[in-house]
Formats: sequence, C-alpha cells, structure tokens
Amino acid sequence: MQPARRHGVVSSGASPARWRWGSSCATTHSRSRFGDEMWRKYKMGEAFKINDPETKAPALKNPFLHPKAGVLPADGMAIDRLLASGTVFGACHVALLFQSRMLAGNAGVSAEDAANEWTANVIPGITILPSGVWGVNRAQEAGCTYCAGG
Repeated sequence: MQPARRHGVVSSGASPARWRWGSSCATTHSRSRFGDEMWRKYKMGEAFKINDPETKAPALKNPFLHPKAGVLPADGMAIDRLLASGTVFGACHVALLFQSRMLAGNAGVSAEDAANEWTANVIPGITILPSGVWGVNRAQEAGCTYCAGG
C-alpha cells in the first residue's frame, strides 16, 4: 500500500506497513537527500560547512551519494547503498522548507521556487514526511527503535 500524499508529502494518515521487523528506517536532514546538481546549485557544502572528503574543500556534490570506496568512514553508510539494502528513508518536510528558503538566494531563486525545486528533486526512494519527529514516531509504532546518529 502506497502512503497517502498531499502536496508531495506523506500525510499523517499514512500506514507504516513497509516498515516491518528487520528493516532499517532513517530520517534525514534535507541536505543529504539531494543529488549533486542540487548541491552545486544551492552551494550546500559551503552553507552547511560540509567538506568533500576527497578534496577537503566545501562539497560541490553530495558526499553521501555514490561515494568512491573508502571515502566515507564506512562504505555501507552511503545513501545509495542503504537504499539498495532496503533501508526506508524519510525526509523531514519542515527541514526541507526551512533550509530551501534559507539557501534560495544562493541559487538566485525565490523561496517558493526553491521549496518546490527541493521537493521535486529528493533522491528517488526517499519519502518526504510531514516532519522527522512524526516519522520517528510512526517508525516506532511499527516496531523500530530510535537511535540518534549524531
């Protein structure tokens, strides 16, 4: 069963049916859920003080998506690898709106255009949730436990 959607966001009535025993769930801050083009356009590395592990300069690409082996502290922590292994990702809509508006000027677009573009360009396989807190609660209802990753 697919979650109900309203304005590109999973509604609060969505069932966590795909969050089952043995699956991993994760909520992400908005900056890690986009591909390289969005990172370049909105200067996310510079804005969020995230350096490229290879160049040591502000990241112009998502360092957590399709990294070369050995670049991240653990190869298995790459978003694409976690998605491929069945990890369910939920992205906080509140963070998306706040951060897209904060970085709209970096791309020379309005806050509304930035929010729309960010919503449309989330990495395939990541679901936009009303909020990360809501997503953690729903995951716990489905039997997941919460562990803050820093």
